[in-house]
Amino acid sequence: MTPSEYRDALAAIGLTQARAAELLGVNPRTSRRWALGESPIPQAVARLMAMMQADTESGSRFAPISEGRLGRTRR
Repeated sequence: MTPSEYRDALAAIGLTQARAAELLGVNPRTSRRWALGESPIPQAVARLMAMMQADTESGSRFAPISEGRLGRTRR
């Protein structure tokens, strides 16, 4: 995942870099460094972002992240 793809995924999911850092358990500076291309984005983070972005774009099966919940909604 490139820094641009990371930023695009965050925008599609509705996360700020700071909120993403909080959910991923990293320092906000780490998320900023990923977004700027100053540090490589770990493969696990890239996969998670891609999955969340795909889910959001296909019908938003993930619970609203702005509510502080990171998980699937019940159907």
